Amino acid sequence: MATDETDARGFRLVADLGGTNLRMALAEPATGKAELRAVEVLATADSKDLADSLASYWCRQGAPPLSSVVIGVAGPVEGEGRSAQAQLTNAGLRISAEAVAHVFGVPRVLLVNDFAAIAAAAPLLSGFDLQPHGREAPPYEEATVVLGPGTGLGVAAWLPGGRVVAGEGGHARLAPPDQAAVPIWNRLAERYGYVSAELVLSGPGLWRLYQVVADLREVAATAADPAEVWQEAKAGHLLAREAVWHFTASLGAFAGDLALIFGARGLLLAGGILPRWAEDFDSLLFRTAFEAREPSYQARLAAVPSATVIHPYPALLGLAGSFV
Repeated sequence: MATDETDARGFRLVADLGGTNLRMALAEPATGKAELRAVEVLATADSKDLADSLASYWCRQGAPPLSSVVIGVAGPVEGEGRSAQAQLTNAGLRISAEAVAHVFGVPRVLLVNDFAAIAAAAPLLSGFDLQPHGREAPPYEEATVVLGPGTGLGVAAWLPGGRVVAGEGGHARLAPPDQAAVPIWNRLAERYGYVSAELVLSGPGLWRLYQVVADLREVAATAADPAEVWQEAKAGHLLAREAVWHFTASLGAFAGDLALIFGARGLLLAGGILPRWAEDFDSLLFRTAFEAREPSYQARLAAVPSATVIHPYPALLGLAGSFV
């Protein structure tokens, strides 16, 4: 139940709208901490109108007073304040801050990139929220890159002082991580033209890798979707294991590129895929590809700790605790 103080200033309604899921919660922002209440998850495909979906959720919680609505969107945000709009990169939804403000009657509606929201959560994540790829987790007080394969590929960075930088890094060109991957990249280029990071480092990307490897090996592809590719890999099927191997090595190489670009001292992996892989994620292969550089930069990247974010709602946490 809300306190009188909360009622006076209102809750913050936060939402994380991705290509697959819409996550919503009420939050009471506080210094250095953000509490999420009444988290609900819906399929994005069932949310034809975001403002209506948010309003329905709000009513189910008893329509408490709101101070603001902050929405993380899996796509670029155009404009600022109530004039801001966003188009989901991997779903046919367009969101208007003005439409949301009209429904709720609140003075403050913010649209932000979903990975900017996850990056903003970096100072709020405890040791229990991270699965380190080694003995230590990244220090949030240093520049930290956040990278996440899911329906698409999100990229952002948290910088000292609390500044967050987000862009469309998932659509940067992706190079093959080693010579063994060159024939795969050539076949991807034949089929898709431009080989972006997201084309490979996403759920659909894992499926593309699997299909191309099957084609090059001239064997039948038996997995029907990315989830089955992962299950077959865990069961020891060679074709699926090879696809997951190339996925992991490519992710490590791209993450190392980003760490050098941002001068990062820490790296966090998030998104919808890797937390599900949990301890089965080949962190040794990832780190080997991450650190594989010319000799003068190997030591620099070896000193950059990395971890997988296992908090279930990092974007909601960042939306609740930042963007005031």
